Amino acid sequence: MAYVKTALFRILLVFWTALFVLPIAYHIVARSPYVHIRVSARVWIWGIVYLLQLVCGLRHDVFYSREAVVRPVLYVSNHQSIWETIVFFALFPDVAIVAKKELFSIPIFGWYLKKLGMIPVNREGTGTNKAMLRMVKQTLHEGRDILIFPEGTRVPYKEERVYQNDGIRVILHFARNVCGREIPIVPIIHNAGRFWPRHGNIISPGCIKVYECYVTPLEKTERMVNHLKDLL
Repeated sequence: MAYVKTALFRILLVFWTALFVLPIAYHIVARSPYVHIRVSARVWIWGIVYLLQLVCGLRHDVFYSREAVVRPVLYVSNHQSIWETIVFFALFPDVAIVAKKELFSIPIFGWYLKKLGMIPVNREGTGTNKAMLRMVKQTLHEGRDILIFPEGTRVPYKEERVYQNDGIRVILHFARNVCGREIPIVPIIHNAGRFWPRHGNIISPGCIKVYECYVTPLEKTERMVNHLKDLL
């Protein structure tokens, strides 16, 4: 039954996404401001969230930190599924997500990534990474939060992978120059891969838990995230 529901979700997702061809055409012709494009993207994302819950029985709970922090911040998250790549933009408003450049070539989805100021990274070369650094600098100038997946790729649920902290250090370096101070590192931990795995053909019912942690020094971030993984 879960296989059938997953297939139905994918079909409905195609139709739901196709509905946004006209809004995209309008945004292009009208040269819509960023805020209008952001609203359109959030509608698309929440539609996906609704379909996941309605068809697959997959919902989520978010536990936000009550700690007061000075913006912008650098979110550091584990990476298990396509779910967080899509949904985190709605859960953490106006965040700029560092994502692999291949995602920017996907019809409709890739257009939104570009127009929403997401940050492309080339994991195999240096050309796009220069563009990434320019985008990081621009994003910090705008006062927007940045979210990075330092594992570098989607990692199976309950599997641990060493964080690649080079990207985090580069962003922190730019932040010191742009903002004149250290920006807070806020770890995020979730278990999306338990229900929507990287190579799985089935989306399982259940509840994805997302925790926004307290501000954590870089050297303790990976240890905190791995500790919290055991609680999910």
